[in-house]
Amino acid sequence: MDRAADAGTLAVDIVRVHARLHILIGTDRNRQSLRCDAKCRWSILKLVELIYNVRLGPHALWTKLLACIEILRAGVKKDAYFRRQATGIDALARPNTPMPSPRRKSSADAPRPARLNSWALTAKLGKASTLPELLALQEKHGDRFDRFSLGAFWSKFKRLPRGELDALRDRLAPVCEQTVRMLPEVTAREVANIAHAFAKAKLVGSCPWESVWAALPEAVRLKLGSFDEQELSNTAWAFVAAGHATPELSNAISAEVVRRQLGGFREIALSSTAWAFATAGHASAELFKAIAAEAVRRGLGGFNEQNLSNTAWAFAKAGHASPELFNAMSAEAVRGRLGVFKEQELSNMAWAFAAAGHASPALFNAISAEAVRRQLGGFNPQDLANTAWAFATAGHASRELFNAISAEAVRRRLSGFTPQNLSNTAWAFATAGHASPALFKALAAEAVRRGLGGFNEQNLSNTAWAFAVLNPPSVAELFGPATFTTRCAHLETSFSRKSLAQLHQWSLWRKERGARWPALPRSLQQACRDAFVTQGEKSSQFQRNVVEEIRSRGANVQEEHRCEISGYSIDALVTLNDGRQIAVEVDGPLHFWGHSRQPTGATLLKQRQLRHFGWRLESVPFWRWNHTKELHWLPIMS
Repeated sequence: MDRAADAGTLAVDIVRVHARLHILIGTDRNRQSLRCDAKCRWSILKLVELIYNVRLGPHALWTKLLACIEILRAGVKKDAYFRRQATGIDALARPNTPMPSPRRKSSADAPRPARLNSWALTAKLGKASTLPELLALQEKHGDRFDRFSLGAFWSKFKRLPRGELDALRDRLAPVCEQTVRMLPEVTAREVANIAHAFAKAKLVGSCPWESVWAALPEAVRLKLGSFDEQELSNTAWAFVAAGHATPELSNAISAEVVRRQLGGFREIALSSTAWAFATAGHASAELFKAIAAEAVRRGLGGFNEQNLSNTAWAFAKAGHASPELFNAMSAEAVRGRLGVFKEQELSNMAWAFAAAGHASPALFNAISAEAVRRQLGGFNPQDLANTAWAFATAGHASRELFNAISAEAVRRRLSGFTPQNLSNTAWAFATAGHASPALFKALAAEAVRRGLGGFNEQNLSNTAWAFAVLNPPSVAELFGPATFTTRCAHLETSFSRKSLAQLHQWSLWRKERGARWPALPRSLQQACRDAFVTQGEKSSQFQRNVVEEIRSRGANVQEEHRCEISGYSIDALVTLNDGRQIAVEVDGPLHFWGHSRQPTGATLLKQRQLRHFGWRLESVPFWRWNHTKELHWLPIMS
């Protein structure tokens, strides 16, 4: 049947189409469904465009309308955007609405230049396959941009390869200026999308887009109540990722998130929000408490691996160690899911639990087993260094993991390791008391090759302390030249008290080895000793019990005796009747690696250096004391 008879037939047909659409999108089931997919949205837009487009043949119009209906029948998903389009269709298809009459083309008709309407322009921008094509469209049609085409431009821009952004400075200036002018009239969703696009495209710095970043905070504040939950999360992420987060904006977004009680946030939004605020250094206790409570309330089954690791990282970074949340995250990760974690996610989980001080032996055992199973080939240098640091900090013994990290780092010749990665790796192995001559030989060679360039004061002190602890044979090439001490002298006023104390132990090690390496400048040596001897020494109940037992046997005991040569504080100096002295170290659980009987690196270093400087040293480990109070080295006093 030819449906091109007249305009009246076309009008009736459109009303019929609208009725069928109304049935499809008007049911309760479809009202409660999720967002419509891309095909549905495209169909609605095309429907509106086709009704307006009077130059299109009616038969072609009818065919395309039926195609729209078939797509919709396949599965309509209705959202707020869909409702707006459906309302527009309803207005067009009312029986009383005058319909444009089709007219036949005449040979007398003069050709008219093609002018894209809003929908066509938006579609064309979305189809641009290269950046030159996208920019050309903006230059040709930019004066006709509305909020839809502006959003389409930036959404496509962030997905296309861009090369050097400085080269685009002049071509992007007009659209950036236009964006600033249009921000007051765009919707909350479009503000969020623009911010997200700018952050994704890395449009930051002193360029035309700086004016957009300057205008965005006010646009966000004005429309904050209209943002949906994902838009709030994306906006917080965008400002942090671009380095444009401000305390005022962070406070406003945080307050809005807390006000909504987070029930409508998807798992990815909860995770991204926590990540954004932790990265920005905005550790709102109220916000993190609310996120933790909501995550625990709903359970973590809906969190994917990245959500879990990002959430753990964010809470550790913000210093908000929620025991309930960390327990839940540990249980969820251990429940057979670590096999699908990416290497960075494994490393981040370990780092987060260690940094938060949340003991979870089951999680660390599972991460260690998974990392060793993968042979660490997919771990990048930071993942390797962070994993080693996490296990050392958590005091979780895993010789298999440390052996694997050592082997992989040596195999790569430490390529790609930053100075912090190098020093953290050395510190972790020393803290764990895990000797690895091959690794430390490679660390020394790499530090020498770089001339210690890029090593800050903490990197220098951690590296020096680590070598002192493990006392590897190959160290002359690192400390023999004056490079190390010169670098330390240059940073003398920048060292923390902890770093100065570590350098004091390095100086003791230099004497211990009888090495002829250059010494630290005298002023720095004195500062190091002063920092070392003023460290707070606290006696434990365990130490007091041991001292009481020694005194009960008739010996004279002095607690926290300072060794004048080394500066070490001896837990208990026992003087026998014949004048002989015994240095006694009372070693509680923190002096041992994890739950093992292997002393930590710090314990090994202190005992070794005290013996070197002439002390007869006896250790009273907690695990032996708990079994028997016998002090076999203490003679019976008369």
